[in-house]
Parts: sequence; structure tokens; C-alpha cells
Amino acid sequence: MLPTVKTNIILLTVVGVALGGLAPQNAQTRSRDTKRSQRNACWPGEAEIQNPNTGSRRAPRLPPELADEKVQRSVMSLKLCVSETGEVARVLLLRSSGSAKIDTYYTTELSKWTFKPAEREKRSVHSVVPVTVTLYVK
Repeated sequence: MLPTVKTNIILLTVVGVALGGLAPQNAQTRSRDTKRSQRNACWPGEAEIQNPNTGSRRAPRLPPELADEKVQRSVMSLKLCVSETGEVARVLLLRSSGSAKIDTYYTTELSKWTFKPAEREKRSVHSVVPVTVTLYVK
């Protein structure tokens, strides 16, 4: 008989986070920060609008086959790029769980979510939803 793997996941928290920071010290730091922000931008060159219509959601449970991963406790940071129709167009992984399999699983699962589109001047616009996933694997 195989041992049973027990997996507990603490709830996914959809949190609006200010994505700004302190002003860069020099041109080299500014260039590095610009490249990083472009890589982490949903729509490079456009201002990001945080979607106020996130509601509260729970992360899907981690499947038992992924519970064998080496991660015991981890916090993942992701950014969901939400289209004008409310569908998740892209998921950006900002902070890894430490396991490529777990990162892929949550990136795939969160890409299936939908939201009420953000609005600006009574028109639907694309937006972003910052997401934090806290994992406790026992």
C-alpha cells in the first residue's frame, strides 16, 4: 500500500499591489529597471490599470502528484493580464515557488480565470490583477 500524501493549500489572495518603487540612482540602474519592467509588463509602453473587479478567489488545490516537490512553504507572485473581454490573456510569473512544475501548474490554472473588465470612460479596457499564492505542502 502506498503512503498517502496530504496536501494543504492556504487560500490564494488577490491583492492590489503598488508596482512602483524608489527613483533609480543612475543611468545604468534606470536601464536595468526599464528592461525588467518591460519584461514584467502586460502591455509594454502602456500604463497599467489595476482591475478593481477582482472579487475573492481560491487557488485550486495542488494535485497529489505535485505534492512530492521539494517546496515546503512558498509564496508565488504573479500578474494576470486581463483583456477588454475579461479573459486572462497572459500570466506573468514575478516570483517563483521554487519548483518549475508548480509554477507551470498555477500559471495554467490561473490563465483560465475570468474577470469583469475594468472600465475607463465607460469603455472596457485591458487591466492587470496582481496575485499572490501562498503554498504550504505538508
